[in-house]
Amino acid sequence: MRIYIVDDDEAVRLMLTDLIEDYDLGEVVGEADDGKAISTELMINKRVDVLIIDYIMSGRDGLETVERLNADGFDGKIVMISQDHHIESISLTKDEIYYHFEKPLNRLKVQRVLKNIKRELEYENKPCRSLKKFAKRR
Repeated sequence: MRIYIVDDDEAVRLMLTDLIEDYDLGEVVGEADDGKAISTELMINKRVDVLIIDYIMSGRDGLETVERLNADGFDGKIVMISQDHHIESISLTKDEIYYHFEKPLNRLKVQRVLKNIKRELEYENKPCRSLKKFAKRR
């Protein structure tokens, strides 16, 4: 499972990377501190299965980034991170977001959700769903 992490807090990115690597939950194929760095082309080129993205960031926030990715046909799993006071905004897009975590992150919860996603992807036998959908569009 290929994971891309976007959060303006370097400590959060590092914690998630360590957790993913320590528990063999997948491979972190990239990270960014702003949604402006994220595009569907990047997700396809990196063969991203899971995007973990913060809701509030300078530049382009997570919600706008997710909306752009979905409009362009990205069909990877999206996990949103936010402060608890942003839950209402995120619930409006629950069809686009696989799971939502509140900060501070609970390592056990993150581990459980990523294990579930990994199992789902293995069951679907589609380790990189984004490429297949992109190929159909061309």
